[in-house]
Amino acid sequence: MKRLLSMLLICLPFPGFAQSLDPLHTIESKVFQGMIDYTSHKPHWAREFDEVGYSEGVFICRKYIHTPNLYQNDTISYRRSFKTYLYSTEGKRLSSQPYDDIGAFTEGLAPVVIKKPLHDGNFVGIHGKGRTGFINTKGEVVIPLIYTWISNFHEGVAFVGDSLERYGFFIDRHNRVVFKEKFSPFITTQFHNGICLVVDRNHQPNYLTHQGELLMPRVFDFIEDVAYSRPLRVVAKSGKYGLLGANAQLQLPLTYDLIDTTRKNQWRGWYQTRWNQGYGYLDAETGVEIMKPVFEDLRPASFSSLWAKKNRNGDCFKHVNR
Repeated sequence: MKRLLSMLLICLPFPGFAQSLDPLHTIESKVFQGMIDYTSHKPHWAREFDEVGYSEGVFICRKYIHTPNLYQNDTISYRRSFKTYLYSTEGKRLSSQPYDDIGAFTEGLAPVVIKKPLHDGNFVGIHGKGRTGFINTKGEVVIPLIYTWISNFHEGVAFVGDSLERYGFFIDRHNRVVFKEKFSPFITTQFHNGICLVVDRNHQPNYLTHQGELLMPRVFDFIEDVAYSRPLRVVAKSGKYGLLGANAQLQLPLTYDLIDTTRKNQWRGWYQTRWNQGYGYLDAETGVEIMKPVFEDLRPASFSSLWAKKNRNGDCFKHVNR
């Protein structure tokens, strides 16, 4: 009887359930990562969709699909999935078929996925169980849906996973394998300023260049992991520190005894430096030396000032305009 009642509930409208699925309350910011969210001010032709995003001149429109699951204990859960389409700004459908999801466009290509449900009825995202590939802004399939998961294109390449999730590798826009090396499929970032953080199949982190060269330990002993907005990153070799810039080239030679990347001694975006037992500060965003490393002691005193000691005297240097 319980099972019969549960099956009847699936077919009947349930106001409480409908209210809990109000799109205004259920959309998560990660859904529109890399896109402009147009859900609250949709074009007139997109009102039938629950989520609308904008990326590189086209609209990505998602329609919720709620599928009921009946469990052995006679309880019901509802699985949310998407039917996702690509539209032009004029409201013309560009994709020839609905996808379970379409990601943000980068470099003219967007990841698409046709998902496979997991055993518990849940769906995972673009980087999940399913067949994934790439489309262009015309809706054409450029790279076939043959991978288990993929990343967006950055600097001409994308990281993809093999069908058995044993390893990951890089492909170009023509679906050609770029490097001979294969990496752990689970922890790899995207290329930024000519290098990319990868993890080898022995779970050791390293950095890869566009020439397929692994930078550690032959070139550097340490490479700072930074956000994509940072143009420079701290590197070190044999106890000497410098700054790595675009195309994996040194912008600041390996001259310092230390460029401290820890938060303890950072001050308003500046990194503390050490050379020949003296301390100074460096702007890691621009590579400009703000204070030469000539102080016996140097550390933040407040948000607007630094405490510095030189020649046995302690002085406070204020930088209120920083």
